[in-house]
Amino acid sequence: MNIEIKNCNNIDSGNITLAENKLNIKFSPNGTGKSTIARAIILGTTEGSNLDDLMPFKFRDSNPNEKNPKSRG
Repeated sequence: MNIEIKNCNNIDSGNITLAENKLNIKFSPNGTGKSTIARAIILGTTEGSNLDDLMPFKFRDSNPNEKNPKSRG
C-alpha cells in the first residue's frame, strides 16, 4: 500500500509504502515526523475525521496558496 502525505505538520510531502501482512516499523530521530505520519494515516482513513489538526504551523496564520493537509492511500 502506498500512502502520500502532504502539508502535515513538518512534512511538506512524503510517500510511505506499507507491506500488507508484514510488520512495518518506522524509526528515525525525534522530531522527524513519525507521529505525524501515524496520525495522518489514521485521520486519512477514518470516516468523518479530517486533517485540520495537522495544518503546518507556517500556514496557520498566513496561507496564501490555501494549502491543506492531505493523506491518500
